[in-house]
Amino acid sequence: MTHTLKIANHNGCNFSPTEETELPAFDRNGEYCGQVYKVSAWAVPSGIHEEMELPSHLDLHMTNAGQWAPTFEIAEHYLAHTEPPTEFRVKGASLSLFVPGEWAESNGTPNTYADYRVFQRSAGFWDAEKVEEAPPELVAADYF
Repeated sequence: MTHTLKIANHNGCNFSPTEETELPAFDRNGEYCGQVYKVSAWAVPSGIHEEMELPSHLDLHMTNAGQWAPTFEIAEHYLAHTEPPTEFRVKGASLSLFVPGEWAESNGTPNTYADYRVFQRSAGFWDAEKVEEAPPELVAADYF
């Protein structure tokens, strides 16, 4: 199955950046344990490639529990064998996979290219907030 994200660009037009692949994941017993999305490199939040010690041009896989992995098989393993995180980062382009459409009514349309922190409010309910970039640190040389 393929899932296409429709994102409004700055001109108000919709575009489909790439077709994000959505694959079902199963444990060793063949039991369904979740979905894995193949995410285009441009839609991976800043720092994820570096944390995984991978080049920034690689597409990555993300589970519907917010776990990042370099391959589908590793993502499937995470879903079947590890505790899901209570918070994780995504780009605005992928935010609709986790927060309901009503989220935008209260928080505004997500910026496609911005990073968002997704966190669990209660069991099964996710919320999100935009990750504000820290201002660059000033050094003494900036004053001269």
